Amino acid sequence: MHRFLSCRGPDRVKNSARRTAENEVRRLESEFQKAEEEAEKEQEEIEKKLNEAYSQLKARANELKHTKYALGMNPENLSDGLKDKLKIIEISHPDIYTAYQLKEELRAILRMKSRELAQAELDK
Repeated sequence: MHRFLSCRGPDRVKNSARRTAENEVRRLESEFQKAEEEAEKEQEEIEKKLNEAYSQLKARANELKHTKYALGMNPENLSDGLKDKLKIIEISHPDIYTAYQLKEELRAILRMKSRELAQAELDK
């Protein structure tokens, strides 16, 4: 081994080892940078999806704004604007509209003058 070192010279061996180490460091830095860029892209995609979901939820919430007045009023007292709100609810939130219809049916039953008619409606 001493002959090999003397042939190549200790400085050449040291320089070769240094270059090899530097190349390995560059390669690892490059891999790390690629992994970091991929992670940033994934993070951006996740944030984009969250923003889209938030926007959709906010739009649905805006659809329901001021609908409690329409849901609580008697149908004969509704203005055109509140009737439009009820139509929006009927289309986009059928579960809420079903509850509204049940409320109106119960209100109609409670206003019936004949107990027998009311009982017959409740039995349906």
